[in-house]
Amino acid sequence: MYLDLSESHWAGVVGPAGPAGPSSPPMAAPLGSLALTLLVSASADDSNVLLPALPFPFYVSGTNYASSMYVGSNSYITFGLGFNVYSSLSATTPGRALLIQGADNSYQRVYAGSEFVNGNTRYRIRFEGTAGTSGTVGAPTMVWEVSFYSNNRILVTIGAMARTGGAAGLSNGAAFVAAPPMLAGGSYLITTADGGNTWAFTTGSQVIA
Repeated sequence: MYLDLSESHWAGVVGPAGPAGPSSPPMAAPLGSLALTLLVSASADDSNVLLPALPFPFYVSGTNYASSMYVGSNSYITFGLGFNVYSSLSATTPGRALLIQGADNSYQRVYAGSEFVNGNTRYRIRFEGTAGTSGTVGAPTMVWEVSFYSNNRILVTIGAMARTGGAAGLSNGAAFVAAPPMLAGGSYLITTADGGNTWAFTTGSQVIA
């Protein structure tokens, strides 16, 4: 199912005040679960769920992972295989992955679904979890959304984030190729121009071209 959403709701959103003052880039925010499919609805520790296939190819290090992405309860998305590992998380553990304060966390709800925005199809994932081995459904202390776009870009938006000091970044399995800090209230646009081999990220980016 596709939902046609406008990004105009971001136009007046501004990030935290900083050295740049009013000219600081606006922050995108998690959009919620509207029109997404509920995949997990129970507290789970050291677990993972296979995502329904993306409706377009998505490349990391030259490999298309559209039908082999997994959300791990320890707050990461892995490419190729599902993992439950919770300790010593790094650029090499669990392998090719997007880690968002990865640590010994748990999830209570996971959603996913496709949407059509500004001429691009995106596949959005919503994670609601807890910075601990169990939590209450509907009362998350960790909330993030990851949108994969048909132009091979990634947008990470973070709401509440009780976990600090966890592993964070996009890994090719050997090293972090982009390492945004993944902080509460943050948004990070991660881009590639060569099939997912080299990446860059921008903090506060909110518009996908």
